[in-house]
Amino acid sequence: MKRRPGRGLRAWVGLRAAAGPTAGRVMPSTRALPERPLYDAVSRGFTVVAALLGLLLLAPLMLLIALAVRLTSPGPALYRGERVGRGQRRFRIYKFRTMKVGSEQRIGGRLVRQDEDHFTAVGPFLRRYRLDELPQLFNVLRGDMALVGPRPLRPIFLERHTAAIPGYGRRFVVRPGITGLAQVRGGYYTRPRHKLFYDVLYIARRSPWLDLGLIGLTFVRLMSRIFTTTLLFGWLLVAVLLLPAEVHRAFTVYPGGVEVNPLYLVPPLTVFFHLLRRRAERAKTTALRTPVDLPLIGFLGISTLMLPFGPDPLAGLRGLGWYVCNGAVVFGLVLNSRMVTTARGPLVGTLVAATAAMAALDLGPRLFAMVEGAGFGRVSGTLVSPILFASVVVLALPLALSRGRHARGPARTLWRIGAAMLMLGGVATLTRSGILAGAVALAVFLAPGGRRRLLAVALGFAVLVGGLAAVGDARLQPTRALSDVQRVVERQQAVLAALDGDPALPDLHWVTGVGPRMLGRLAQRDTWRDHKPPLELHSMYLTLLVDHGPLGLVFFLGFFLGGLRMMARTPVDDPRARDDLRATLAGLCGCGLLFFVSDGLYALPVALLFFAAMGLGVGLAAHHGPGPRPVYRIARRRDPL
Repeated sequence: MKRRPGRGLRAWVGLRAAAGPTAGRVMPSTRALPERPLYDAVSRGFTVVAALLGLLLLAPLMLLIALAVRLTSPGPALYRGERVGRGQRRFRIYKFRTMKVGSEQRIGGRLVRQDEDHFTAVGPFLRRYRLDELPQLFNVLRGDMALVGPRPLRPIFLERHTAAIPGYGRRFVVRPGITGLAQVRGGYYTRPRHKLFYDVLYIARRSPWLDLGLIGLTFVRLMSRIFTTTLLFGWLLVAVLLLPAEVHRAFTVYPGGVEVNPLYLVPPLTVFFHLLRRRAERAKTTALRTPVDLPLIGFLGISTLMLPFGPDPLAGLRGLGWYVCNGAVVFGLVLNSRMVTTARGPLVGTLVAATAAMAALDLGPRLFAMVEGAGFGRVSGTLVSPILFASVVVLALPLALSRGRHARGPARTLWRIGAAMLMLGGVATLTRSGILAGAVALAVFLAPGGRRRLLAVALGFAVLVGGLAAVGDARLQPTRALSDVQRVVERQQAVLAALDGDPALPDLHWVTGVGPRMLGRLAQRDTWRDHKPPLELHSMYLTLLVDHGPLGLVFFLGFFLGGLRMMARTPVDDPRARDDLRATLAGLCGCGLLFFVSDGLYALPVALLFFAAMGLGVGLAAHHGPGPRPVYRIARRRDPL
């Protein structure tokens, strides 16, 4: 029979191996297993070179693992066990020891469960990331094993499986491997009959390209365990919060003359990596369906449709990418990941710790300078603007209080220290709107506790404002605050009037908008460089109106207010989830208030945290609320067994 091109490739990417009348040809007892001497020679040479390079590169890591095994449990670092290999010959396999000495004899002829106490202190970690199998590179050099092939079998299983499963002995016609099709498509607890199906399928279709594909998929699965979605997103949060703005700009590159910052690409690349991992695991992929999906899609859709009417469609398209990568993708990433369920603690912990560290790093030198006789400067962290820093604090503070309420022991102390640092940093911004937004957020969070807590928040806010005014902060005096508001309104009116008279803008710009994130770019034009006041509105809602038009603003408000409504009206039984949901709602209310006086979504840290908080809050309401969770089916699971 003529072999169809790409058949081996389809085997490892997961297409169905057989169906209908052809199913008999792929059964382990009947499948033809041709000899391939040329492939065997090429594969042997490749595996020897790869094993030598692997041992040289991984020698320091293997030394550290061996030391960790010896220090955490009595016994040797290496496990030497008997296995069945090619031609059913016995050989000694080398692995880092993950179980206590003598555990294999006590376990007997079964697979060990993850919840048993046979493992050493570092054993589960080594097994999870398959680090215990690194010494098998020595077996590859000796010729006992290959990089890819059926896994070697413990002798205690040989007679049982051979008698119970027809054609089981056919898996021993090639060298066993460190990884294989059965390991990529199945796992440790896959049934032996199913493993045999994959093993025979691999032997029948083995080729260098198939081996490289299986090695690549093994790498993807291991990396997906190490670089989880929570870890990658947490790294991004730490980077944008703690790295100065100059470092952010240093990341910018210009491929083909187009300005691109790789930091913006981390969320979409994380989604792509997640989908690739799900494809490798043959698991179905779904996404939660929520009431705010349509407004968010409408916001992006209307912005896309209006691009041709803007003054610079290409620049507007780049601005639209900002909202896609750092808005919609971040919202969906958090909403559909473990950051809403089991990994919510690490996500919130990363946010609180990074924000508290940013406050401490800025507050410490300012206090020291004040002791030396200098004036106290307003705290802004790495965000340059105190009001932007206040936005981050307002989002993080209620979550810190929520987690501290349910923590026990030293963890509770750490959460309280973080909350105290956030409060101190928020006050040290000396931002009137920031302090007001913080009080609003605390009031929303503490509202279920009764009127006493709300009264305490109001009293604390009044004492704080009065105290700051008493020590000489004239900006907190009512007359000064009113005059500042009038000045801001006049400046905004002047900017809007100048935009209306700009001959470079289309006549329909009040309907279509000037384009996503185009307001700031218009300030770089020659006609605006000498304009007084500067082309800034300092109100996210007005900026959205100018950039995206009335429909864009309506869709954004539908997304934002719809999410708040869902969080406020969804009953949640779990106390911890209920408090986290209330804290997220409170932080978003305070942040929404600050959007009246700042272009918060133009700053990467604030944009990331805002859309991540929206994903967290909507996800909590969807996961823990009553009734079924509707989903979008992105890919269906297709299992060839």
